[in-house]
Amino acid sequence: MVSFLLLGSNLAVTGANIQVPEPIYVKPGGDITIRFALNVARDVSSNLMINIRIKKKILFWIPIPCIKNVGSCRYKITPDVLKVIGAPTQLKKGSYPVTTKIKIPGNARIPSFIANGRYYVEADLYDNGRPVGCLKAEATVRS
Repeated sequence: MVSFLLLGSNLAVTGANIQVPEPIYVKPGGDITIRFALNVARDVSSNLMINIRIKKKILFWIPIPCIKNVGSCRYKITPDVLKVIGAPTQLKKGSYPVTTKIKIPGNARIPSFIANGRYYVEADLYDNGRPVGCLKAEATVRS
């Protein structure tokens, strides 16, 4: 079961009706489709950063480091990134349906003992250094 917790009712950016496959299958050349409603309570600038923290459950939750810009990393969210994920390139007040596909490279070789398991993700969205959105999710991944 995928579980989500959207934090902060006074935050500018929230999501609703989040649809993610369960379990999430990570296969080379495959893709993962994610759908959600992006709700923007007030205009947000183009100076967005997202801080993502990922943990994998082994006997206890193990933090996944940021390696080659993958994993628990901090990313700049540019208008081009918003466009790629199917969101509006400028986050103006409103509600937007978003459908995005995450493509798994055909040459990706992820050993099953690394890919398979239960994962926990926290994502904090910042606008000019101020928090504007937060998400916590837990899901099962299979290769």
